[in-house]
Amino acid sequence: MSQVGLLCDAQIRALAQEGMIEPFSEAVRTKGIISYGLDSYGYDFRLGGEAWAFSDVGTGGSLPVDPKRFDTKLYFPFRLDDPYAVPPRGFVLGLSVERFKIPRGIMVIGAGKTTYARSGVIVQVTPLNPEWEGVLMLSISNASPHPVLIYPREGIAKLLFFRAEATCESSYVELGGKYQGQEGIVGPRV
Repeated sequence: MSQVGLLCDAQIRALAQEGMIEPFSEAVRTKGIISYGLDSYGYDFRLGGEAWAFSDVGTGGSLPVDPKRFDTKLYFPFRLDDPYAVPPRGFVLGLSVERFKIPRGIMVIGAGKTTYARSGVIVQVTPLNPEWEGVLMLSISNASPHPVLIYPREGIAKLLFFRAEATCESSYVELGGKYQGQEGIVGPRV
C-alpha cells in the first residue's frame, strides 16, 4: 500500500505520468517569471487564458450576486493573453492551464502563491475531490487599494496532494459533482 499523507515531488510526478496533471511541468524557476510546476511537496499551476470579471455596465453595481440564481450579465468574459490589471478590490474568475484528473484515494487542497499574496492578491482554489477531473477554476481578488497585475501562463497557486489512509466510499463522480469535466468558466450551480 502507498504511504498516506502529503505527497512529495516523486509521488506527484509518478501520478502525473499516469495522467493526473496535463500538461505536467517540472519546476520552472526562470528570472522574470512567476514560478510554476513541480515543487518539493506540491505543484504550482498556471493561470490560463480565459477569464471573467465583474461588470457594472447596465447594473450600476447595485445588483446582488446570488449564487442560487447566478446572472452571467454581472460578468464580462475576456481573453487573458497579456498581463491584466485587477482593479482595486476587484475580482476575476480564471482557469488553470493544466487539466487535472484526481485519483480516487487522493484529495487536493490549493493555496495562493506568496508572490501574489505579498501584492494584496488573494487566490481561492476550492478542493479537488477524489475522481474530480477538469480544468481548475479559481477566483482572484485584489484586496489592495491599487490595481495589481496578474500574469497568464505563469504560476498562480500551489496544490498540495494528500493520500488518504482509506479509500472513500463515495467519490465526486458518485456524489453527482456539479463541476465534473469542467473545461471553461461556469457560474455557481445549486
